[in-house]
Amino acid sequence: MRSSRVFAAIVSAGLLWCAGATGAVSGSGAFSLFFDPSVRSQGMGEASTAVFWGDEPNSWSNPALLGDHRGLHYQWSRWQLVPDVPDDVYFESPRVTFGAWGVGLALLGRPFDSMRGTYLDYGLTRAVVEDQTPLGTFRSFEDVRSWAVGVNVLELLDNVSGCAADAALGWSRYGDVSLGYAAKKVVVVLAPETVLGAGPARAETCDLGLLLRATPYNSVDYPGF
Repeated sequence: MRSSRVFAAIVSAGLLWCAGATGAVSGSGAFSLFFDPSVRSQGMGEASTAVFWGDEPNSWSNPALLGDHRGLHYQWSRWQLVPDVPDDVYFESPRVTFGAWGVGLALLGRPFDSMRGTYLDYGLTRAVVEDQTPLGTFRSFEDVRSWAVGVNVLELLDNVSGCAADAALGWSRYGDVSLGYAAKKVVVVLAPETVLGAGPARAETCDLGLLLRATPYNSVDYPGF
């Protein structure tokens, strides 16, 4: 079996096994965890960890940003990772996010199996024995399924106080304290057991997010100086 893709995938599986055994956090194992599926983030040079403004804060980069999501959104991205060699390696990611009142939730391939997760397709590989007798072709891939939740604490308190009293507290005008959590399940399938003699590699990991922002002068309610 001669393929640079398969060699890279084998290295990936070894790292993933180590991550599962040691309890390492996301980014220590499968290659797909190193890719940010946010198209907006790619256009910003992946500088979106603390970008809380806009319609699509990048909750993959920082799950705490889910506290700034509004409404229901469906996102889908797919791009060719290495167009030159090989030309059949793709990274695909559909996501559903919704949020209100300072609380947001993101679903990526969970909780239903029919929902597609982040998918890294290594393309087709041809397997041969020592005498170059072909055994057939197979497809290697990585699949990440995740759910995440984020809370903007001050905005949530403002909304609750606005319902309980005549006016909201307005604390979110002066800053943010946001927390987030993302749970991820990773599966790496390099080849059928008849080729490599091993089954899929599996691991679970999580991301913790934090966002702090301070705005001492409230120019929204008190414009002027």
